[in-house]
Amino acid sequence: NMSSDKTLVELEKAGKSPGLQIWRIENMHLAPVAKASFGTFFTGDSYILLNTIELKGSSKRWDLHFWLGDESSQDERGAAAILATQMDDKLNGVPVQYREVQGHESSIFSGYFKGGITYKKGGVASGFNHARTNVSDVKRLLHLKGKRMVRMTEVEMTWKSFNQGDIFIVEVENDLFQWNGSVSNRYERLKGCEIINNIKNNEKAGKGKITVLDEGDKYPASMLKALAGSPKDIRPEVVDEDVSQKPIKRKAATLYHVSSDTGTLEMKEIGAAPFKQDSLLSGDCFIVDNGAKHSIFVWKGIINIHYSMKCLAKIKYIFLTHIGKAASKDERVGALKNAEEFIKTKKYKPFTKIQVMAEGAESALFTQFFKDWKRKDHVEGFGKAYSVNKIAIVDKTKFDVKELYKTPKLAAKHGMVDNGSGKVQVWRIEGNDKVAINKEEYGRFYTGDCYIILYTYTPRSREEYIIYFWQGAQATKDEEKSAQICMDMQLPQLEINLNITLCHQWGSFHGKVELLIAANLKIYIGGSAILTTKLDDQYGGRPVQVRVVEGKEPPHLLSIFGNPLVISKGGYDKTAKKEIGLSETALYQVRSTSAGGTKAIEVTNSASSLNSNDAFVVKTKNECFVWIGRGASDAEVAAARAICKHSVAEQKEGSESSQFWSVLGGKKEYASSPRMLEDLDSNPPRLFAISNAKGRVTIEEVPGEFTQGDLEPDDVMMLDAWDVVFIWIGEGANAEERSVAPGYLRALSNYFKQQFSAFRIKTISQIYTLVKEYIDTDPRGRDSNCPVHTVKMNMEPVNFVGFFPSWDHEFFNRRDSYAARMKKLA
Repeated sequence: NMSSDKTLVELEKAGKSPGLQIWRIENMHLAPVAKASFGTFFTGDSYILLNTIELKGSSKRWDLHFWLGDESSQDERGAAAILATQMDDKLNGVPVQYREVQGHESSIFSGYFKGGITYKKGGVASGFNHARTNVSDVKRLLHLKGKRMVRMTEVEMTWKSFNQGDIFIVEVENDLFQWNGSVSNRYERLKGCEIINNIKNNEKAGKGKITVLDEGDKYPASMLKALAGSPKDIRPEVVDEDVSQKPIKRKAATLYHVSSDTGTLEMKEIGAAPFKQDSLLSGDCFIVDNGAKHSIFVWKGIINIHYSMKCLAKIKYIFLTHIGKAASKDERVGALKNAEEFIKTKKYKPFTKIQVMAEGAESALFTQFFKDWKRKDHVEGFGKAYSVNKIAIVDKTKFDVKELYKTPKLAAKHGMVDNGSGKVQVWRIEGNDKVAINKEEYGRFYTGDCYIILYTYTPRSREEYIIYFWQGAQATKDEEKSAQICMDMQLPQLEINLNITLCHQWGSFHGKVELLIAANLKIYIGGSAILTTKLDDQYGGRPVQVRVVEGKEPPHLLSIFGNPLVISKGGYDKTAKKEIGLSETALYQVRSTSAGGTKAIEVTNSASSLNSNDAFVVKTKNECFVWIGRGASDAEVAAARAICKHSVAEQKEGSESSQFWSVLGGKKEYASSPRMLEDLDSNPPRLFAISNAKGRVTIEEVPGEFTQGDLEPDDVMMLDAWDVVFIWIGEGANAEERSVAPGYLRALSNYFKQQFSAFRIKTISQIYTLVKEYIDTDPRGRDSNCPVHTVKMNMEPVNFVGFFPSWDHEFFNRRDSYAARMKKLA
């Protein structure tokens, strides 16, 4: 009987307050683990972890894990599954459940322990307890593995356990030795120092002497005596399989419908990712097979639950099981047991993970395979829909710049560096020259032209600059310069930030593209030659440069003209010295953004172009109509009125005049269904470390909730914020790591000035492929033109820092150098 008084007391305590709770399974009962021992696990035991997250209002969300040590008994493993189910029942079946296996924990699990995970030999059956301090008689060897997701495993005390790529800690009574492999990097060594200090302070009550040794140093006699063999037995570096050299290929997934109506389990293929949410029927079971990454997701609706456990039996590698809220305890526990037996029968890997969800509590890992996953209860009004975390803070007509710096999350969410009230200058590209245009024409672009916009603003009492390069969709060049060089190359388009806060955007332009910038350095991209602007020299190399493709205008660009950005058909003819291809009657569709920016794009002059969700403007020589769709926002209506120079004839949807329909060529059917909700909660930001410190480009996700401290100056980092991807370059990143960041200006300049080596060119190509593949393989059909901004350490814009809690602009300046930190820790 596992429902002892002690266990019942612990179940009552579970999930009441935000934060992490951990229990060890002791004699089939729950025994709480003290916070001082969080992150340490005995390999002979099983554990239950519950993380409680407080949501808006009074609601909560729970992640429930049961962890199985390699040497834990079958009885303990079974008890962990049953007790986890009892805890799930106590919380009304809402938690997402995970099965975790030693050495192969999920990212969310590892994220709870920023200091790393420590595995200790033994367990409760051997008399080993967590509460052990002031220990001075220990002899052990700890192997530290991983850079971001650090795991410490107690290994055999012999030199044969060592390898050149990792960190090892030798503990001989009160002597603590940190051994750094010759191929290990700074970050790993610093992590080792943090861990060895934790051992000294927490396990030895501050006693003991720490010595840091590099491979090849003279080793102390006590260390040599404690280790079997000799340093000649040290092995070469062992590649970490948990660190990927490629992004997650999330597109390689298939959806199956699972049925047991005939008495046997049958699977029918539905299709490939991205999937439609309405393919999931509440009464049925579905499996998402992402075999490319050894992951299987099982979704179970809340109506029929009688074959929930049979669904699990088909899963291999990673299980994410969606089981109905009404499923019984026996069904849930039985499903896990059957799945484990199935794994053994099929000889699948023993570290298979299992995750159990209830419908309505789908994790981001599951919803990532569905295009535009919606939470159906969050729609607001007819035409405009907002996510729950967006609607409370959005003011679509006014944006307070002070709030951006007080609350950087606003800047990050809306892509704004200020409220757009700075100084603006605009030039049109004519051939190889830039020609200033009249202020009256600011914000009025033509799809056949290209423009340069210089924006000056003053954050924190210092002038800063942004140079936007806007390229019309129909822009061409009379002479195609060096197109053959890159005709078949799939290189990205670069948004070059000349103060090394770079911007980069993927695209697929084929054919002729007009020259955007005038200067001496040429960067050939997809058949177009882009020249870095002389404006950079004028402003001391400080401007941020952003290349913008028509239709992909960032919110800030839309905000700087005072009036809506208007994009018309046609373009400037330098021979005729005027705009050509203009329409006598033009229809513009007006759209607004969450940050308050608006734009009007000329569309086909037909009633079929109308959309109930927006406002439209119809301009003729002598008159101007403003059509107001039922779902149009106040900002869009105001923008439409501002576009008209003539007297405005307003037309509300459903009450149009015959004259209005006549101008559009007659009344026709048009789009009138409301837009679906954009649920940003299903696209949480993710942080990755990119490195080639060990001779290969690797990408490793930072587990759990990330902070500014996770931005290591020795690294290049990638922050995926869904609508935008940031590449952050630390000042200590080695030359090759810097070169792999897309659009890194100095590296590109060196390429042309000093002739990059073939290896470096290969490295640049690797990172281009890495980031492009990451974006292109998103199963929700992600826009390949998703902008990628490259940001240099200590030059982070506010829309970047907003993704980090409590950003400190002096953090990196106050941080000690590597040598100083090592000296202080050791």
